[in-house]
Amino acid sequence: MSSIEFVYALSFFVGLAYALVTAVFSGVFAGGEHIDVSGDMGGSVDPSGPIDHGSLHFSPFSPIVIAMFLASFGAAGLICMEIFTILDFRMHLPISMGSGFVISGLMAVLFSKILKSTQSTSAATHSDLIGCSAEVLTPIPAENGLGEIAYNIHEIRYTAPAKSMDNKKIEAHSHVIIKSMVGGTAFVTDKLN
Repeated sequence: MSSIEFVYALSFFVGLAYALVTAVFSGVFAGGEHIDVSGDMGGSVDPSGPIDHGSLHFSPFSPIVIAMFLASFGAAGLICMEIFTILDFRMHLPISMGSGFVISGLMAVLFSKILKSTQSTSAATHSDLIGCSAEVLTPIPAENGLGEIAYNIHEIRYTAPAKSMDNKKIEAHSHVIIKSMVGGTAFVTDKLN
């Protein structure tokens, strides 16, 4: 095995192994749509503005893109060495590099589009929440006590801290209506009218 063949094989196997390990440990195969929005970073809040549930950004230099570059570079190099046996490595090295950049670039574009589409469909404003029904997860104590509710917006389940507008205790599993949002805290009532 020549040194360049070793480099191609090593690149392929390291890239493939890293992509698989990253996929398994990053939760790609795990389900769930629960997103916790209970954190409140303070500052002024525009009640009619969008709720910041956190934003997702995909870097073209993310580990999965680098892994795809290594795997496709190595695979293309090994294929070129088999097909073009009479050519010097300086001839198939640009083909391998080009394949690595094309495949990893396509992967970066694909992941970026996936994240962008999922992010744009789940944006909600505070006004979208007013009048929305919710379920009490953690009981809301009387007299300005803080509990937790769960509600669905655009078919995605969110949670938020909640206070009773009537200053009375609301038990877990009760259904409430969101009357207002202040920061990240929902003010709810158990009156369903």
